Amino acid sequence: MLAHKAEEEAAACIEYITSGHGHVNYNAIPSVMYTHPEVAWVGQNEKELKDQGIKYNVGSFPFSANSRAKTNLDTDGMVKFLADAETDRILGVHIISSAAGELIAEGVLALEYGASSEDVARTSHAHPTLSEAFKEAAMATYSKAIHY
Repeated sequence: MLAHKAEEEAAACIEYITSGHGHVNYNAIPSVMYTHPEVAWVGQNEKELKDQGIKYNVGSFPFSANSRAKTNLDTDGMVKFLADAETDRILGVHIISSAAGELIAEGVLALEYGASSEDVARTSHAHPTLSEAFKEAAMATYSKAIHY
């Protein structure tokens, strides 16, 4: 039921037909609920991690503390990161925001390439943008939050 998932599967199918191999990382397919605010996620959620006995850290940042969201008068929601407690590798990203469907792409990219929350936190994010909430949540995940 996800057009973007079907597109990835089609590309993998063509790669398989033409080269003998193709791959879709189903853990890095974003889900978006197009409500207001939107809800988007990629990777695993806390229940899945608990059920698997995986120890993880959580970091979050509310849009009510984001300067662009305040300027837009659209402060509902937050960004939440889940990262492996030992390696800091990102396991899941969850966003509630009017722009969640757009912002989740950064989480998909990070998850696909095995980034840690520190990797994301150390990348420059333009100011003032909603994407700064993504960086702030990553910083909170590995206990380096600047804003609270």
